[in-house]
This record gives sequence, C-alpha cells and structure tokens, in this order.
Amino acid sequence: MLANSFRRLYHSGAHVNPTIITDTIQTKVLAAALSHVPTTGFTERSIDLALNDLSLSPGVRSSFNFSHGPVMSLVLHHLKTQRVRLQQNHVAVIDGAKDEYGALLKLVQFRLLGNEAVLPHYHEALATIILPSNVASSLEELHALSDDLSWYAGDASNDFKWYAKRLSLSMAYVEAELFQLGDKSEGFKDTLEFVASKLDAVDKCGTAYNDVEEWGVFSLMSFVNLLKSQLVRG
Repeated sequence: MLANSFRRLYHSGAHVNPTIITDTIQTKVLAAALSHVPTTGFTERSIDLALNDLSLSPGVRSSFNFSHGPVMSLVLHHLKTQRVRLQQNHVAVIDGAKDEYGALLKLVQFRLLGNEAVLPHYHEALATIILPSNVASSLEELHALSDDLSWYAGDASNDFKWYAKRLSLSMAYVEAELFQLGDKSEGFKDTLEFVASKLDAVDKCGTAYNDVEEWGVFSLMSFVNLLKSQLVRG
C-alpha cells in the first residue's frame, strides 16, 4: 500500500512543469493573501484581508474548495507559486553553470531566496505541513520541487538512482530551509554556503534504498522528524 502510494506521488518517466490556474476566485484570493503573509503570517487573517482587498464578502469562503483547510491551502499556494517562478526563470538562473552540480546549486539558491518575504512567518508554514492530515500533500510538493530542480539542472536518470538522488535533494533542501530560518547574514550568505555543502553530498549520491517502500518510509520519517526537531527548538 505504502509503496503504491509513493509511486503515484513521486516517480514519473517524464517531467511535468508546475502550473497554477489563475482565473478562479479562490486562486486570486490566495494570491492576494500571500501579499499579507509578511505582516499577518500564514493565517486565516491573511485570507480575510485578501477578501477585503478584492471587495469580496467573507461568505464567499464557503464556496472555496479548501480541501486541506484554508491555512494549508495558503501554504501550498506559496510553494506552488515558487515552483512556477523557478520554472519561468530556470534558463537564466543556470546560465554560466559549468556542470549539473553547478546548475543545481544555482537553482536551489534561487528557490531559497524566494522565501525571503515570508521568512519571518515560515515556522507557521512548517508547523502546518507536518500535521498528520497534511504530510502526504507536503511530501508530494517537496518531491515535486526536487524533481523540478533536478530536471532543470539536467538530470534525466531513470533507474533507482532517480529515487536516491531526489530523496537526498529533498532532505538537503529541507535542512537548508531550516538553516535559513535562523540566518541573519546579509542576503542569506550563510544559507547559500550551507546548501553548497549539502548538495555536494547529493552530487555523490548513489543507490541507497532497496525498494520504493523502504524509500517511502524513510522519506516520511526523515521529513517529519527533521521538522519536528526544529520546531521544538523554536
């Protein structure tokens, strides 16, 4: 069961670029709500302010399909918006990279800088995505990001090394975001250096897991435990 679940969420023989349907009222509200996150955080208050911005009645919310709840929907919208931004800019971002590793480093650093505006409230997003009801969707989005990053960097591997490399990249990216939460250096210089050291290990990654189910269990446990440990420390 677990193996089948993770096959659906993760491996694909072809890469699919992220898309956001922008012409729905719900999407417009979530987009407007993101502009309030730097001030009011990943909260329902940000959504209420967005409704006011768009001159919509609070009652409109009842028509939205917030299948993960309003706050998780807002978090997912931020993550997907950043994936679209990455897709739109990846060619320029990797310009001048000497190899796949260099391209991957540039892409990850670019994506991390996309958190700057919401970083003061990013711990709220992390606390939301590890709720039991949200973990599967969170992992799906995280691994979609790692697939985007790897694909744009030029990795088209299709054997089990595909899983190992992307799992390693997913965990390295989570660690980099956690490091970024406490980074006070100008332009997140320390975070950008930190992720360089983490990606060096990803670059050397080989087959590390015996099957998809083993990969899935390790991925789930590592992701949740890593975030929980950070949130406990504050």
